[in-house]
Amino acid sequence: MDKKAIAIGVAVFAGLYVFHAVVIPLMVSISDRNILSGSLIWLVHQALGIFTCAVAGFVSGRIAGDSGFKNGFIVGMVGTIISVFLASMMPVSPVSSYPLGVRVIAWLMVNGAITGLAGLFGAATKQKQKSKPENDDEKKTDFAA
Repeated sequence: MDKKAIAIGVAVFAGLYVFHAVVIPLMVSISDRNILSGSLIWLVHQALGIFTCAVAGFVSGRIAGDSGFKNGFIVGMVGTIISVFLASMMPVSPVSSYPLGVRVIAWLMVNGAITGLAGLFGAATKQKQKSKPENDDEKKTDFAA
């Protein structure tokens, strides 16, 4: 477990969550409130949620280089806890009207899994980069015409 990678991953998660929390109400305020715009806003909301988890997990796994899934999963869970507390303080939030219970546990597991898989991918890309030969001359071949 890399504490630095987790801290940076949680900071990325929180930053992207704040962006998400600003963009969605902005989109709602400029929409004409028909079914198509509502569906589009829901789609953007879901995409931003997955993007937030994936980027935070990837960053954490890439920094850690080892145990990418574990680091990413922890980032997802801590980031989710922070986002739930932030959302519960907002007056117009779906979280503020629901008790913190089963729904939050499901968010913890889903966000943890998404960030964990992204962390695994981030760690794998770092390990793959380490395994590449540093000398590019070994890859070059001479083709004589």
